[in-house]
Amino acid sequence: MSIGSMINITEFTKTYDKKVIHFKTLSINHKVTIFIGENGSGKSTILKAIVDLISYQGNINSDFTYSYMPEHPAFPINITVKQFLLNLYQIFKNDYDYHCLLTDYGLETRLNDEINTLSKGMKAKLNLIQCLMRNTDVYILDEPLGGLDDQSVKKLIKYIKNSPKNYIISTHIKDAFQDLDKEVIYINEVS
Repeated sequence: MSIGSMINITEFTKTYDKKVIHFKTLSINHKVTIFIGENGSGKSTILKAIVDLISYQGNINSDFTYSYMPEHPAFPINITVKQFLLNLYQIFKNDYDYHCLLTDYGLETRLNDEINTLSKGMKAKLNLIQCLMRNTDVYILDEPLGGLDDQSVKKLIKYIKNSPKNYIISTHIKDAFQDLDKEVIYINEVS
């Protein structure tokens, strides 16, 4: 699907206890868009608003479908990796076959392990897989490098580079995705 004017955000405001995140206008128009900003700058807030996980004031205009990788996933307890992925696969009928992703990220031997027994790195890989296994227009990855080893980071960048799909990625690591053709948006408008 052609990017065109993918997402237009106008007069966006999200108020937390003592903090207001506000953007007058923000347009996302590139196959790969990277949000760069310090913690608390509003990167995750914008991403959650795009996928309609939080309430906000303003307008977000887009007709695209999304798959979301949260920075801090809340996995179900007492369920195996296989059960978790199979349940997601059955819920979303247009999903990709996730078995190649399991092999790429070294989780194929962990299918019968309960998720709560996985290491932080393995959970990070599972979080990435649950996002990438969906067949959507746009993949939204919120701080996807947390917990990934160097080899997995390289695989992710190669995957994105070779993918025909669109990606919005938040990070506070400025050079993390330097090998990708991308649009960079600096998020620092917090009041």
